[in-house]
Amino acid sequence: GLGWGEAKKRLADQIDREIGPMRERYEALMAHPEEIEIILQKGAEKARRYAQELMAKLRPAVGLSRFTAIETKTEKKAQKKDVAQFKQYREADNRFYFKLVYQGRELLVSDGFESGRDAGQWVGRLKREAQLIEGAPVHAQADVTMDDINAALRTFLED
Repeated sequence: GLGWGEAKKRLADQIDREIGPMRERYEALMAHPEEIEIILQKGAEKARRYAQELMAKLRPAVGLSRFTAIETKTEKKAQKKDVAQFKQYREADNRFYFKLVYQGRELLVSDGFESGRDAGQWVGRLKREAQLIEGAPVHAQADVTMDDINAALRTFLED
């Protein structure tokens, strides 16, 4: 005995009773987004507390504990300065070069090579066998001594 129109009306009324309060809350929040941010921040704080407790138990259980202090970027830079570096590059003449840099100074520059592989092979040799510097296709910068170069090359052998 219930017609289609009456059934639709009853359904719409029921939906309004159930969803109406939620719709009002939604519209209030959309009118004041700062309230949404406050709610999200409170939730994040609560989740962080729970997660920190859980992670404190979980890390040692799976072997992720820290055994040493973490190095800062400044400490890493200081350590990097104490180790010599070979830097390879290609010049406008289409030849490959390398240079040796140590403690902020450019100590030597190679002659040009036809391929990057050839330059890289010389770098590898000099890192392993510093005495090869005498016959290497390189030239020292003006104010650099052989003692400076040998001190830089020794840093590769100490690693």
